[in-house]
Amino acid sequence: MIWRKYIVRGLKPIDPEDLKAAVQKTQNKKSKISTEQLEMLLNYVKPEKPKTKRVALTATDHLIFGDTDKIIYCESDSNYTIFFLADGQKVIVSKTLKDVEEILEGSDFFRIHASYLINMKHVSKFTRGDGGYVVMSNNQHITVSRKKKDEFFEMFSKI
Repeated sequence: MIWRKYIVRGLKPIDPEDLKAAVQKTQNKKSKISTEQLEMLLNYVKPEKPKTKRVALTATDHLIFGDTDKIIYCESDSNYTIFFLADGQKVIVSKTLKDVEEILEGSDFFRIHASYLINMKHVSKFTRGDGGYVVMSNNQHITVSRKKKDEFFEMFSKI
């Protein structure tokens, strides 16, 4: 009689041992932390790289030591990077913009475009548009790539 009730409703009989095993398996899965979750947690907890305050710029025949706050922006020129400084100086360094970005990581610099790394402290104005552009403290206009626009606003809100 009981079996007929399950068959009529389209339900299968439940084995209590199978049910217990299934519940136990689910509880065990919940308590285990996956490797991905652990990595995400460690990345979140990992202390930030300290901000670089001074940097040595290797020019052709000399080194220039300066504060990162005095760098307005950096422009890529193939395997070289041109530093534009607050005092009007331009320094050409034989490093790629990617290398410079890694050196300045943790500071207030942001890769706004494939060719430009800007110091967020020297942004005077942002003008909307397709991607928009920023005006730096030396009145230089630099285009913000469309791919970087949202990330730029997120970065700007952290300052």
